[in-house]
Amino acid sequence: MVAFVRKRDKRVQAHRKLLEEQNAEKAKKSEELRRQQKLKQAKLAEQYKEQSWITMSDLERELQQMEAQYEKEFGDGSGKEEEEEKEERKENQEEDKLSEEHDAASL
Repeated sequence: MVAFVRKRDKRVQAHRKLLEEQNAEKAKKSEELRRQQKLKQAKLAEQYKEQSWITMSDLERELQQMEAQYEKEFGDGSGKEEEEEKEERKENQEEDKLSEEHDAASL
């Protein structure tokens, strides 16, 4: 019976309506804040400039300078090693070809 009376009481209905309006207003405000934060983040992302110390081109340039300095101080050791490896590979390939030809000729 209490529930029946509360349903019909104008004060309870007015309070319920007030609570619904407040909840709707809170939801609207939170949605607006979320939208504003999203726009703010988009603007920040647009204005973002990569730090100079992070860029790869600067790092590559610095690495090349370090390599050049190393070559000046200690000579050109790494380049000779690479050339020697290439020559060894060529010689091995030629030996393989000769042995294949010899095997084919002996059959």
